[in-house]
Amino acid sequence: MPHASPAAGGRIAFAHNLRGIAALLVAIAHLVLMFWANPAYTSVLVNAPAYPGPAIAAFQWLSSHLPLAPAHLGVALFFLISGFVIPFSFQRQRTLPFLVARFFRLWPIYACGLGITLLSLWFTALWFQRPYTLPVEAVGAHLLMLRDVLRQPSLDGIVWTLEIEVKFYLLCALLAPWLRRGRVEPLIAIGLGSLLLTLFTTPVNVTLVLNHPRNFALLCILELHGIMIPFMLIGTVFHFHYRGHVSTREGVMLGGLLLACVLGQWPLGVLGDGRQSGPPNYLVALGLFAGCYVLRDWLGTWRVLERLADISYPLYVIHGFVGYCYMRVFVSVWDRPLLALGSCLVAVLTLAYGMHRLIEAPCNALGKKLAGRLETWLPRGRGGVPLLSNLTRLSASTGPVTVQDTERPEDADGTYGAVSRPAA
Repeated sequence: MPHASPAAGGRIAFAHNLRGIAALLVAIAHLVLMFWANPAYTSVLVNAPAYPGPAIAAFQWLSSHLPLAPAHLGVALFFLISGFVIPFSFQRQRTLPFLVARFFRLWPIYACGLGITLLSLWFTALWFQRPYTLPVEAVGAHLLMLRDVLRQPSLDGIVWTLEIEVKFYLLCALLAPWLRRGRVEPLIAIGLGSLLLTLFTTPVNVTLVLNHPRNFALLCILELHGIMIPFMLIGTVFHFHYRGHVSTREGVMLGGLLLACVLGQWPLGVLGDGRQSGPPNYLVALGLFAGCYVLRDWLGTWRVLERLADISYPLYVIHGFVGYCYMRVFVSVWDRPLLALGSCLVAVLTLAYGMHRLIEAPCNALGKKLAGRLETWLPRGRGGVPLLSNLTRLSASTGPVTVQDTERPEDADGTYGAVSRPAA
């Protein structure tokens, strides 16, 4: 039966806590393990000379002996959380208001974070007396979230995940009528279609790589999204179960089918080289998410994780290259690695908190205000996009969905939706 009320205060606490854990995992992976265990690689990323001092032995040992990759684990959790919470938006928003709210949720913080990253790279090059040229085309592609399609190099190391998020938002906007009704057919079609695409295009002909590099790049994009989006849709299966659209047995079968499609593609497509490290991390993330979902009524809220979750997006955007630049310049002045690491963590957390308070929260509020006005301006019974209006009217024929409070976990106040469906 539907879940009429989440944890106290209208918050699905387990998902919010997991967002904090995911942010912490990614930050630890990059700032603790990657920088100090592989300083030569990170120095290349930020256009600086390699750190000449000895790497921290404990971090080197952890990097080589950890059975899991914290960065992969954290990203997988973020994807599952998005798949779970984004469909809540369509219980109170139509397509166009949803896209407006998503824009103000995603773009301002990313634009600010990209600007800080570019300033950090410029200052690091200046500090070490190295040439630096602002890659204008790449910056534009990043801001448009089309870097992958336009084949531009990554300037921050994290934009690829946001590109997948944006495409997932657009997909959800197209599937909004089915998401409102809890229909599983699109999820099955996307999972199987992605698997068939990878099977059909593998192995890639060498001629395509050499003579048609643009087509090959687009194929790689399709294969990457064909793995990640079905994985995100596993989170949507949990959403359907939460709202009572599928039973536990049906949810396990549907989630298992999507997982089989993901794992079936992984060793064949663009991520084939990472088949030893990728799937185990994503499986552990799924197990952690499922366990927390099952125990959601007993887990409660952890204040530290709640605060981390509040700043998780700005922290994710700025922690990587900004942290690398900070620590590389720090140890060039004062060769104290542990002090560099500790002060870097304080600096990026403080910066992320400032971005949350000064940019993220106000922009979220503005986006929700504009989306609300759009809801009142749009003709009643239409989805906000003419192409989808008939589908939206079709979805309305199955009966109303009652929405008590459908704030999303990414919103400034950190609340989630309490959604119930009246009995037939």
